[in-house]
Amino acid sequence: MFHLWQTWFAVLWKDYYLWGYYSIVLVLFASHSLFQLQEQHALIPFYGLLISLLTIMILQLHQSFMMDKIVRVVTSNPLLTSFRLLLFCLICSLPTLILLSIEVRRLFPDTPFILLLSCIALFALFAIALGCCSSLLTTNLAVGIIVALYFSLFLLHGYQLERFTYIAPTLNFMYPDYPNPWNSLAIILISLFLIGFYFNKHYDFTTRDRNRLRSLLLSIIFIYILVPFVVSHHEKKAPTVQMLIENKLAITYTGVSTKQALHYGQAVLSTVDVLQQADIDAVVTDVTIIWQHELPKGKDIENIVEQQGTTLVIRPYSRKFFEFNYGYHIVRDITALFVHDETDARAIEQHVIQKNQYHLFTPTKIKRASPQ
Repeated sequence: MFHLWQTWFAVLWKDYYLWGYYSIVLVLFASHSLFQLQEQHALIPFYGLLISLLTIMILQLHQSFMMDKIVRVVTSNPLLTSFRLLLFCLICSLPTLILLSIEVRRLFPDTPFILLLSCIALFALFAIALGCCSSLLTTNLAVGIIVALYFSLFLLHGYQLERFTYIAPTLNFMYPDYPNPWNSLAIILISLFLIGFYFNKHYDFTTRDRNRLRSLLLSIIFIYILVPFVVSHHEKKAPTVQMLIENKLAITYTGVSTKQALHYGQAVLSTVDVLQQADIDAVVTDVTIIWQHELPKGKDIENIVEQQGTTLVIRPYSRKFFEFNYGYHIVRDITALFVHDETDARAIEQHVIQKNQYHLFTPTKIKRASPQ
């Protein structure tokens, strides 16, 4: 097996200009310095694009050089052959994945690395699976489909990705601290289906094994279709819960966890305390948190906080709003309800973050909020 991999790698390096591929990966990694921090997230899909293209190149290698018979001599088990090919694709993709891990670590310095690693692993699985299925097509058509898909992910980067929760492989890179488990499950199911479809079309199985594989693919489709209905039912049945924070603030929440509702309440309390210390008339006695099932339109897409008398209504629709360090600037939005001067509002926001009364903010967030 290792001798065969060495042969493939040598052919890829010499005849397929693999060194040029890795040069492009390095250029992509270096190009991050040309963009602002908020914009660099949008470049993540291009790593998947390069991995998928490399997978196509590898899977079509033995066809291009008429090596099918040689591959069959190595093993008569088509599944084993396929897994060895996929493992070789993963090994060749490691430089790309390592650079991606360095980049996301820089973007999310305070996120546990295991969470970042899980996002990268799912993304790599999808990219390789997409390359597998696309390799069944002609090269030009396969490349066209892959480029179109990843450019769509690039253009839709941000809250618009929430409209494609069950098909967007880059969604969890928006909020790796609070990954969406349903998105992860959907991406795994899509990847398994694409790989299984490739196996079914590319290799000759016995009738019994082929029927088993097709049954497995049908089961994956059924589970995938079932996921949105399960999520919808779960969200609609979410109970309304009430709690009191420090005998100061009443919280009523629906569709979010107790921990997250507590974080919202603490963010409100800490902001209101600083506002009142600055002699600003800010009175908040209640906070209502309602999970939105649909993405809002217009200006409301980034404004989830509304004041109704002494009650603040918070309507998150994305898990990105659960993260207050690089995801959602909740202090800014709460402050804006009471302070309309941008300079004063910025000073209040910096004070709240630096005070960090309830330990909601990371050292990186506090450092970035410090006056320059």
